[in-house]
Amino acid sequence: MDRREEIKKAGALGLRLILVTFLAMITGTLPITLGPGEAANSRTAMGIAIIGGLILSALPTLIVVPSMFGYIDRMREWTESKFRNS
Repeated sequence: MDRREEIKKAGALGLRLILVTFLAMITGTLPITLGPGEAANSRTAMGIAIIGGLILSALPTLIVVPSMFGYIDRMREWTESKFRNS
């Protein structure tokens, strides 16, 4: 199978796992973020920071990691071809 097809196949499988974990963590953090009361002000800021961090960490996981794998694999193949021909 082609490298791109393998990356797409692994990406689809990984996407499901990452999204389930992502949604579970956000669902668990929502009560902290939306909690009522006087003491909720400090917890609300913490909940917003957690949700923002989850969003910002999910994007590189879904985009950067597969693309870097493709570049590194191409570099590995190029390096191996140079040493085999020598």
